[in-house]
Amino acid sequence: MQFGQLNDLLPNLSFPATFEGRSISPAPKEEGDPFRGTPVLYAWEVLESEGLELHVTLGASVLLDRITVCVGSKTALTSAVLKTPDGAVLSAHRAETGKAITASEIDLECNVVTDGISIVLTGEFSDVEIREIRIYGVYGELSPLFPTPREESLGDSVPLSSFTTYGADTADGLRAGGILSEKLAELFSHSLLPTDGTPSIRFSEDVSIAPDGYTLSVLAGSVTVCASNLRGFVMGAESFVKLCDGNTVRTGTVKDAPFLPFRGVHLYLPALKSMDFARRLIRHLISPMGYNTVIVEIATGMEYESHPEINLAVADAMEKAQQGIWPPFPHGAVAEGTALPKAAIKEFVEYIRSFGIEVVPEVQSLGHVPYITLTYPELAEVEADENGDPIDTRTEDARPTRFYPHCYCPSNEKSYEILFDLLDEIIEVFEPREYVHMGHDEVYYMGLCPRCKTVPHAELFASDVNKIYAHLKEKGLKMMIWSDMLQPVTKYQTPAAIDKIPKDILCLDFIWYFHLDKDIETNLLAKGFRVAIGNLYSSHFPRYEHRIRQDGMIGGQISMWSRTTEEGLQKEGKLYDLFMTAEMLWSESYDHRLRLVYDRMISAKMPQLRESIKGIRYPSRVPGAVSVPLFESSEPFPPSRGSAPISLTVSEAGCRSLIFTYTMLRNRTRQPWKPCTEVGTYVLSYEDGTEERIPLTLGGTIAHWNRRHNEPLRPKLYRHNGYTASYETDAEESVTADGKPVTFYRLEHILPEGKRLCTVSLVEDPAFDAGIVLKRVEAVVTD
Repeated sequence: MQFGQLNDLLPNLSFPATFEGRSISPAPKEEGDPFRGTPVLYAWEVLESEGLELHVTLGASVLLDRITVCVGSKTALTSAVLKTPDGAVLSAHRAETGKAITASEIDLECNVVTDGISIVLTGEFSDVEIREIRIYGVYGELSPLFPTPREESLGDSVPLSSFTTYGADTADGLRAGGILSEKLAELFSHSLLPTDGTPSIRFSEDVSIAPDGYTLSVLAGSVTVCASNLRGFVMGAESFVKLCDGNTVRTGTVKDAPFLPFRGVHLYLPALKSMDFARRLIRHLISPMGYNTVIVEIATGMEYESHPEINLAVADAMEKAQQGIWPPFPHGAVAEGTALPKAAIKEFVEYIRSFGIEVVPEVQSLGHVPYITLTYPELAEVEADENGDPIDTRTEDARPTRFYPHCYCPSNEKSYEILFDLLDEIIEVFEPREYVHMGHDEVYYMGLCPRCKTVPHAELFASDVNKIYAHLKEKGLKMMIWSDMLQPVTKYQTPAAIDKIPKDILCLDFIWYFHLDKDIETNLLAKGFRVAIGNLYSSHFPRYEHRIRQDGMIGGQISMWSRTTEEGLQKEGKLYDLFMTAEMLWSESYDHRLRLVYDRMISAKMPQLRESIKGIRYPSRVPGAVSVPLFESSEPFPPSRGSAPISLTVSEAGCRSLIFTYTMLRNRTRQPWKPCTEVGTYVLSYEDGTEERIPLTLGGTIAHWNRRHNEPLRPKLYRHNGYTASYETDAEESVTADGKPVTFYRLEHILPEGKRLCTVSLVEDPAFDAGIVLKRVEAVVTD
């Protein structure tokens, strides 16, 4: 597989070309070949109102992601349309009526496999100068490996049954062999056993391989995985699994190593009831995608022995918030509002580390510390009244950051007695190898109390950082923090602290998404700090390929600002985002212009992920399964209204599941921080008189038709909520005659064992008025 800009990879690319029955493009005013970097100019007198149509033969069948047309500054286009050789529209970019396209680079997304295209450009009384046309996509077979490796050479498939034993020359290799054995059994019912003899799969140490890297060689009768550490062995094992397809595995060689040394995921500590999901998340997504660090936010999610009163105070606040008496407790989603025994947390940490992934505890300090200030109000950084007593900020109309005092007093030594007691307990449980994350973001309220109000904010901030830094250093540990308070682009009065704190503190720079026009990490790099991109959301980080290669940039981390549950992460698109961000951090070849190619690769893996996360097997993925149509709409799309209420009688014997294909006509706004809104329901009636409801939820299982599947949210503040309907559903995509994307959502629902289905009904919520359009219903029948 070769992917990226394909111009130089297509030796038989011809321009222009003719197709049978089609007119040839007009002769140019100035000759050139924009596919090879020389401009071509067409006179408006020749084009007139019909425009310019360029027919391009690619010389090979390729997967096209997009075509970028670069035009001259004097060219005034009114439309740019991309078509297949037979005239079907793939993509279109049109100016508003009476206006011209102002962009000098026009992206025409296509996501199609083809050997030829037509580019149609129209303008009004304007010469058309095409300076360059860039073709982006994949030349050759799409790889089953993701993130994409540095080198791969794959051959034919051989039976998986050829490989029955594993062995290793190190403990790390044996651990990776155990992980491989467990996964092959779980995913393919294949038995792989350890042996002291000659194994068919051998894990061998090679200290010359970069940390977390590996080489994988799959031959007809033997497999070798070489690495220098546990994470590398595990990644080699994960790649073997990715090469498996049912009962076969691809032969070949893979040589790979990560692009960046720090590849992190930020999670809230899961509740005990969600631990099974959290383990599956690590096992089936975070580990295979090459992440090597998990940051676990603690807050009051742990039972503190030194200060149990903190757990009691927060539990009381949670109860009052649930009753509507108090506002929601900040970061109350940590452990879903519960407190876990230390043993349970320690077991979870050890499980993550068993994959070669480091675990970093996050202990919020200075700001975001209501767990301290609620319990010890005398430590809260609040203003004093005329008698010098702290003012109670708890009023019914106060924001949570005011109701629950946000910051402890950095001038009160008692603050550190409490903080260090908690910190020591957390360190004892987590046993961090190098770093502890100490928060320090969004310290909204500083310098308020009598002790602090005359001290510059930068001095207060630096003093706090240095005290905690010294405490960690005594324990042989380093410190990482969010770095927004050090940035001069904010309204905080603390940026001068950048010169007052140690330079070996790792900065997670997350406010880039408020300053998309600036490369703000340079403020930190210039002072000697190492920087990782905090809250790296793959959809919006600008100029990534350049910025991440600056000296001092070591990687990035993606954050899950929701409960660590399947529902919590899927409604914000995070299960999808974990794939895309992994490509950015692992693969040196990442190119933001190939998002549709990556989407294809991710979408192909999503059904397997759903099965692994849920611990189920979808009947449609069972060999020999047959889909029987129960309903097929014949109406042209888009219709003027949604589907009328539909009720189907099901007579198929042996029906194991239903696949619904649908979309919605009316674009509705969802609030990403709230549960997904139910816009309609499928009602299933069974022979025994029982009913089952399948809710259609906005952003969860349904979205607007006129957007690409897995297209990220656009709003500035909540774009980190990721992708819409990107986990529970697959897509059936096309375009309208005028080039608008059309997405239908496919949802498979497994029927209960031992029940016979009688009818299926679609009921839309009239209050929401989503305009649900049902395209197809299929019954999946298995032997």
